[in-house]
Amino acid sequence: MQPRPEANPPDAISFAEAGDGVVVIRVRGRGSFANSADLKRLATELAQKYLSSGRKYTFVFDMAECETLDSTFMGILAAIGLRQIQDTGSKAIVVRPRDHVARLLHTLGLHHILRLRTGSEGEAPKVDQADFKAADHQQQSRLDQILDMLEAHKTLCDIDSGNVIRFANVLEYLKDSLERERGKQ
Repeated sequence: MQPRPEANPPDAISFAEAGDGVVVIRVRGRGSFANSADLKRLATELAQKYLSSGRKYTFVFDMAECETLDSTFMGILAAIGLRQIQDTGSKAIVVRPRDHVARLLHTLGLHHILRLRTGSEGEAPKVDQADFKAADHQQQSRLDQILDMLEAHKTLCDIDSGNVIRFANVLEYLKDSLERERGKQ
């Protein structure tokens, strides 16, 4: 009997180094504000590791098991993509996104800074399942969470002018939340 896929797989980020500076990052379940800081930290640590040893890197985001993405996660993904372009001159790659996820990425303009590969061109580099490691999870303070969300949405506005109107209310709310949170300290 074949195991049935989980109806709602747990949200998880894992990664494996495929060689030659290629890092496959799998997003499973939902990419959201709840795990976007883990992705940001992972990408920052890996980029620094490669750059400090004088090597370039390429992030390949395998989205085959990703159900959906929220705007915070996409803003962090955009920031990672922009950093890779700045560091290496090449775009990060998104492979095997579901139609819904590909539509979200396209709607918010991430196709300008990431290479989206679907269909036959959308295969991830071959990496043994055993080589994948879970991204570290660290609890964030409410202040840090608001700062990350604000940064993510500003990045989305920077990459596509249509996002300025789309996220005007979100940015206003986050700025107000930031003031309130700083007032508590």
